Amino acid sequence: MENNEKYSKTLRAAHQFVWKACIIHAVLYSIFAYRAEDGLGAGIFEIISVCVFLIVAFKLKKEAVPEDCLAISIGPGTYFYYLADILITFSSAFTNNKFFIIMNGIIGLLLFSIATIKIFYNDKYWGFYNYFAAIVSFFIGVIASIPVPFYNSSLIKKRRAAEGITKKARKKMSPTTKNILTGVIVALPIFFIILGLLASADKVFGDVMTGIFDFVDYINVDWLLENYILFPYMFIIYFAVVYLVFAALTDKKVSNRVYTPTKFETTIAVVVYVMVDLLYVIFSIVQFMYLFQGKVPEGYSYAEYARQGFFQLLFVAIINYSGIVFTNAHYEKNALLKLLMTITCLATYVLIASSAFRMVLYIRVYNLTLLRVLVLWFLGVLSIFMIGCLVSVYFSKWNLFKYSIVVFTFCYAILCFAGVDNLIVKYNFDSFREDYSHDESVSLLDYIPDEYRSNYSYAIELANVYNEYSLSETDKLLVEKYFVKNARDFYNIRDYQRGRAESIEIKKEYRIYTPKKITSPMNYKRYNFAAADFVRALESTDIELTDPRMAP
Repeated sequence: MENNEKYSKTLRAAHQFVWKACIIHAVLYSIFAYRAEDGLGAGIFEIISVCVFLIVAFKLKKEAVPEDCLAISIGPGTYFYYLADILITFSSAFTNNKFFIIMNGIIGLLLFSIATIKIFYNDKYWGFYNYFAAIVSFFIGVIASIPVPFYNSSLIKKRRAAEGITKKARKKMSPTTKNILTGVIVALPIFFIILGLLASADKVFGDVMTGIFDFVDYINVDWLLENYILFPYMFIIYFAVVYLVFAALTDKKVSNRVYTPTKFETTIAVVVYVMVDLLYVIFSIVQFMYLFQGKVPEGYSYAEYARQGFFQLLFVAIINYSGIVFTNAHYEKNALLKLLMTITCLATYVLIASSAFRMVLYIRVYNLTLLRVLVLWFLGVLSIFMIGCLVSVYFSKWNLFKYSIVVFTFCYAILCFAGVDNLIVKYNFDSFREDYSHDESVSLLDYIPDEYRSNYSYAIELANVYNEYSLSETDKLLVEKYFVKNARDFYNIRDYQRGRAESIEIKKEYRIYTPKKITSPMNYKRYNFAAADFVRALESTDIELTDPRMAP
């Protein structure tokens, strides 16, 4: 019978332990991370997830069955990726910028996946192709492993029956207890549906129910109405993910084959590099003679000249990086090819410098936006990548993928904690103050990028500018609408996910919003530092809000 059994025997041996870990993982997710993706709870849960996965990995290593041929190893690389994932996840609590919150989730998931894969596979000789194939097959394998827990549970029950271990021989739940639990499970969705309908039908009843449930901040009528359908699905996903991940890895659903790239004739690469390097040399000379000397073609301003070629140069620099990676994998390098590849690497630095110079000129005229900051950041990362490319030209054993992923992880973590929103705000408002000192007709609208109109980082500076300068009526209305919109958001959301304000009162004589923060055992998980700063700005501002829709 053993020979006919499917799936990993190691995972089956630790079946009961892994199930308990799944339960703990799901329960702690519901406590710390559910609906708290931009709060402290997400980072806390990421630590919990890492601990759960490491504990299960150690258990599987202890229970490893020789037939499975598992090489379970937890080394420094695994800990590095897990730690980076935790730090990046925590950084979401320092911003309300949706771009960073979404990217933190994506990059954190990739780092967590790489760390977990490294536990079961020796990636010493893996390159770009192997890691890409491993990550893709890992995610596919997790989905394909959905039948595994059901199969293992069924097989274990059959074995117990064959061994004479019946339900009567084991401690079981009394019929009364079982009926009560069944009734509760059946009644819960019906109860909440009827509760929602009755609360909507009668305001007094709805207020009474809100008062009853509000004594526990985490459980209130609004929360129940919004989440009694979503929450069970999320609970099931986080309940199953531990088992499915280890099922995919122990069942060898991740490709472990070291990719051997096809080799081409070196002469082909030499011809290609000779042609493109000739272009790069001429282009570099032009850059040093014109752009870097402050000269621009007739009929162009600095900003227009900078805007014209920036993205093209950035794309060419990316092509060069990809070309070096491809050449290292598919060509045997001789002295001439190494020299030509070196020229390409050095020419790429000229392209990066030209791109950065153009972007700086453009920013001086049109100020900062998130995209422009990201572009400058990417140019800096690409320049560090090219150092690794240059090393890989002369040292064939240099693992360019590991170098690149480590560099990217460090640089992205720095970007997350650098307070990009605050830097953009400070730069743009300093520009406003400087321009305003020369021309009082300048408008705030020209210094606030569209994607920042609802960003908390502008709150304090907007309040300061409102009180310091004689703004136009258009700009005053902009500031007032900004505060009205965000204040209303605080009132509707009612938790630390957007700053936590229990209520927003409107003083009849001034119509000024004054949010009152409260504390609760569950609020810390949604605490967001950017949102808290916004609350303080609302409390301290003297802006009179005159939106007629919010009048008492």
